[in-house]
Amino acid sequence: RPALAVGAAHGAIMPGLLLAEYLGCPLWFVRFSMFKRKDAEPVLSPVDELVIAEAGARGMVLAFDEDCASGLTLRTLVDRLSPLAPGLRSASIIRHASSAFSPDFAGKTWWD
Repeated sequence: RPALAVGAAHGAIMPGLLLAEYLGCPLWFVRFSMFKRKDAEPVLSPVDELVIAEAGARGMVLAFDEDCASGLTLRTLVDRLSPLAPGLRSASIIRHASSAFSPDFAGKTWWD
């Protein structure tokens, strides 16, 4: 069970609510929307960094996004959060088979 699930807002909000309920873990969102808001990287406040680092000290932190199409969003999120949470793992609800990034966990692989 993750010490914390961290989702990329906005797309991961609804799946994140369900995932955290299913896993029985706390949930946190960071602003990171490459396509809707044109964020180049996750927007983390000092509070975001503190919450993630504290969870990382307690155990595994799960970084997730609803969709791993090219993999760029999830890879960038993982790269940004890894220094804060050494046991970070990644997940997506759907992973496209052609994605350049393969999360540690995926609900379904989509062969499109």
